Amino acid sequence: MKKTIIFGMLSFAMLAFNSCKKDDDNSYVKTGTNTNTIQNTAITVHSSDWVWDNIYNQWYVKYYTTTNSQSAIYGYVMSGNGKEAMPYYDQVNGTTMSFAGNLFSSPSYILFEYYNLSTTLARPTSDQYFYLVAIPPAMIAEHPNVNMENYEEVKKTFNITE
Repeated sequence: MKKTIIFGMLSFAMLAFNSCKKDDDNSYVKTGTNTNTIQNTAITVHSSDWVWDNIYNQWYVKYYTTTNSQSAIYGYVMSGNGKEAMPYYDQVNGTTMSFAGNLFSSPSYILFEYYNLSTTLARPTSDQYFYLVAIPPAMIAEHPNVNMENYEEVKKTFNITE
């Protein structure tokens, strides 16, 4: 008799917890490395964080991450006009900010790059603010007309909060 009562209580509890899901919730933004979540990360790079690369004549910073390697990574940098998609060319200084994903390495990382194809480029003198958005392919497929170069449009479409 005890087994029947316990089994009945467990069945009721599972039914109660599983029937309370909200079907119309389209808020994708969560933290984690699962393939069903969007990651939105704000990164501040200080002037002293940059390392010179003699081979490619550029400054770089490695940002270690647990971003899922199956996700599409979109990078944005803060400029005088707001968040600009990378690669971003600064016409005033003649420099470019870009990034490269190395998500299959161990540990995985994003490489932020600052260059102007000159061997005499000084490192950035102020903090640089980067924003990475990792979106699983299935979620991108649900919104094929989103302009991924427009951070505000991406933020609105995928319910991203800062």
